[in-house]
Amino acid sequence: MAATEPAVPFVEPNFDLEAVTNLLAELTAHEREVIILTSYCGYTTDQAADALGVPDAEVLARIRSGMLRLAGAHLHMGLAKP
Repeated sequence: MAATEPAVPFVEPNFDLEAVTNLLAELTAHEREVIILTSYCGYTTDQAADALGVPDAEVLARIRSGMLRLAGAHLHMGLAKP
């Protein structure tokens, strides 16, 4: 029996896992959980709000503050140019 090719080919990630982990550590727990749910787990903001039991506006606020914090940490760690 011949092996079949996967429906979606494996793609080697082009990011530094340690850098991503360090950046995520810069977030508050609330920021981190919504960014992980929406960016890595594929939740919509409505789904994240339902899962966390908070209003959608709170999820959006946490994403915004987390992304601003990530941008600042990204610059501070020398991973991006200003």
